[in-house]
Amino acid sequence: MPVEITSFLFSKPYGTAVVDWLLERMEELPQVLVLVPTAQSGRRLRQGLAERGALLAPRVATTGTLMQMDGVAADSLEVLAWTEALESVNDWEDYKAIFPESPESDGAGWALGLAKSFFEVRKSLQENGLMVSEAARRVRVLEQDRWEQLARLEREVENHLESWGCESKSARLAAGDFEIPEGVSRVVVAGVLDLPPVLTRFFEKNEIMVNVLVPDPRVDEWGRPGLDWNENEIRWPRSGSVTLTGDPGQQATLAVAKVIEAESECDDVGLGTADEQVAAELVRSFARAGWVVHDPGASLPSSLVGWLSCWRRFLQNPGVKEVVDMLAFDQGESLVEGIRSLQVEALSSLLDSHLVRDLSDVERAHQLILDSLESTNSESKRKRLDHQLELALIAERVMADFSGLRKKFLGQGFHQGMRSLAGRIDRNDEAGLLLWLDETAGAAQEVKRPPVFWIELLLQDLGPVPEEAPDERVLDVQGWLELLHDPAKHLVVCGMNEGYVPGRSSSDTWLPESAREALGLPREKSRAARDAYLLHALLEMRSENGRVDLIVGKTSQEGDVLNPSRLLLTAKGERLGRVVEQLFAEVEPSDSGVAWSLEPHWKWNPRKKSPKERMSVTAFSKYLACPFRYYLQRVLGMNEPEPERVEWNHRDFGNVIHEVLENWGRDEVLRDSADAAEISKWLEQSLDELGSRHFGGDLPLAVSLQVESMKLRLGWFAEEQAKIRAEGWRIVEVEKDFELEIAGVIVSGQIDRIEQHDDGRVRVLDYKSSKGAKDVVREHQRKYRLDPPAHLRAKEVMAPGGAIWTNLQVPFYADAFGKVDEIGYFAVGQDETNVKITPWDDFGEEEKDSARRCAEWIVGQVQREIFWPPAEKVAYDEFEDLGYGRELAEAFVEKGGLV
Repeated sequence: MPVEITSFLFSKPYGTAVVDWLLERMEELPQVLVLVPTAQSGRRLRQGLAERGALLAPRVATTGTLMQMDGVAADSLEVLAWTEALESVNDWEDYKAIFPESPESDGAGWALGLAKSFFEVRKSLQENGLMVSEAARRVRVLEQDRWEQLARLEREVENHLESWGCESKSARLAAGDFEIPEGVSRVVVAGVLDLPPVLTRFFEKNEIMVNVLVPDPRVDEWGRPGLDWNENEIRWPRSGSVTLTGDPGQQATLAVAKVIEAESECDDVGLGTADEQVAAELVRSFARAGWVVHDPGASLPSSLVGWLSCWRRFLQNPGVKEVVDMLAFDQGESLVEGIRSLQVEALSSLLDSHLVRDLSDVERAHQLILDSLESTNSESKRKRLDHQLELALIAERVMADFSGLRKKFLGQGFHQGMRSLAGRIDRNDEAGLLLWLDETAGAAQEVKRPPVFWIELLLQDLGPVPEEAPDERVLDVQGWLELLHDPAKHLVVCGMNEGYVPGRSSSDTWLPESAREALGLPREKSRAARDAYLLHALLEMRSENGRVDLIVGKTSQEGDVLNPSRLLLTAKGERLGRVVEQLFAEVEPSDSGVAWSLEPHWKWNPRKKSPKERMSVTAFSKYLACPFRYYLQRVLGMNEPEPERVEWNHRDFGNVIHEVLENWGRDEVLRDSADAAEISKWLEQSLDELGSRHFGGDLPLAVSLQVESMKLRLGWFAEEQAKIRAEGWRIVEVEKDFELEIAGVIVSGQIDRIEQHDDGRVRVLDYKSSKGAKDVVREHQRKYRLDPPAHLRAKEVMAPGGAIWTNLQVPFYADAFGKVDEIGYFAVGQDETNVKITPWDDFGEEEKDSARRCAEWIVGQVQREIFWPPAEKVAYDEFEDLGYGRELAEAFVEKGGLV
């Protein structure tokens, strides 16, 4: 049947002209199939017909939709067939042109990755209805060996599909054996400027009328612009502008400015871009201007894809982190009983406190908490442990539930196991999970694969979820190919950059430009000609009664330099020089010369909470460092967890050494020993037992290295301890709890080590496990050359000698114990020279009284809830991330509701 070309010659907007043309044939519309470039342009066409009162509607499809076929193998089955074909190769010498080295050396999963890439090559060939074997014949002059070897693999793929009772889509298209929808007697090609050759051949062979509607007659018989369009000069907009600006955000801001400048109503505006980054910024910028704009091309990650990825990892490694990841998705909540937020809190807490890896580690952590509860006499510690015990029970239960689910799933096999989960992880079969299982069930009977393989195969068919359009939207961001159907008088097109308009050329090593030309596939030149034709049409349609603003970006969101589209550089002679000067000019970045200020609604506003009537002696240093950070950490309970770490952090490291030394110090025989070897042996054995209680017989590699480091430190400690004992010092008590009342507040603490000399002197020591032995005085007092921070200018914080108190811990130990002759640190550092006692020389009653006055002042400040302003600088800032790179005071609502 004949093909008729109808050109509208820019008499009206193309989308309007197409609707008019169809309405003139209203009675025929039920028998008409309209081919459009994208689903969004199809939606616009249907909307235009409905607004004009068309009671009967044509069928509307994209070329991709038309080429979909019933009864052919699903994409996942084709990938599976390629995987089988690759893994069945016995001698890679037969495929040396493709694989100079055996791909099996690439490790597990090598075949699936290659299968996906070969599947994509064959999918590209479908545009011209080619099998790889036919492609090999056509490119023989270019790459004969490679393509012939690929064709040999393709035959194996076809054999596998046939054995599973399937036919490939490639084979069906190559035979021209597909049909248009039943009842269609006319096909209308509306704005498809690159109709695939496989469809043109089909239309030529079949008795069906084809009408090709174009805005400009300079096309071939199927409406495809010729390569001569690459040589045509495209005049810039008569009404409108071409403007160079910076990044995607600046492009979007400029687009809003252009609309405001033209005083265009929303019904008269068309927005478009081929750059996804710019599309997202257009939505945001127009929203700030009060226009609700929707990007139909935007999508959200599928929660099912995320959960299945986590489930796959859990099947391979049933760990705590994998369960935490699964609980991040709604699917995780539907599979086990309990409150998801509490389950995540429980598991994250144990990850942070006990480095738990799996269910057995959780069970050991549970027992450790029980043991600590039995041994503690501290009421505050008991409360903390009771909470940890509650979390441990929740964590143990959820890990057991998921472990049981995993065992059942593996016992059932992938397809049956996934069917049992489908109703809970894919409610209402929104992702088509059941259909996918049906499509692959037959092959699964023939192919024995582990569940993780099937999940990987499934994931490739589960794409992102389109964002729903808001009901109040007034504009859509059109893609480049959709703009032809947009009837708006004022068109604003962003992202007019090379790589977007025209689009990037293929990076597939199998299909370079030379191969595409030989195979009759779209290539860079044909794509550039199409886009030149399209830009010309968009400009001409609005040349008399409209406006077009073209916006060119200078950089991407990541700061990569962009080049202007070649379509804007078609001028000749002197005009080209002016164009180049304009489009390659320097542009200031968006933040140049602008002092970034934090908008009020982005500032943190911490809740108001009164402090407890108890304080730890270690809390004094927190307040002295920064009152506001003290409030966040000690009053609100905010801390920076590290659940992702795989080794003990500095806090854990110190706690483990403290625990080993505490256990040793409670052994009244061993602590009195002066034999270094005996002490060292006991300490090493205790450390090994502690590791086993935490991790069983399999310590994480990083932890095992830390244990060896600790053994070195404890060995040096044993030698130093033996010397100390020989000097006459004897340990009389370890980890002694104390409480003092200051201004009505109970201040509690724990003294690591209390010694008495044979001559009666008493010494109080605090263990320190930092790398180097620290000076105890400098750790408690500091002298400032200039004025101290604002919160440290009260006279009460002044120490004897003019220094400022920064810590009260060791002086308070002396205050709590009573008569003490010496105080200091016992450093257990990273080398032998840093394992020693560092005393506080000349510490006396004056220092003790001054420390108490400072403590009374701090208690008073806390009880009056004086926590503002934050200190500008602290030695280590756990809350740095909350500052957005600025001072903490600038990131919080002023005073945060505090005094």
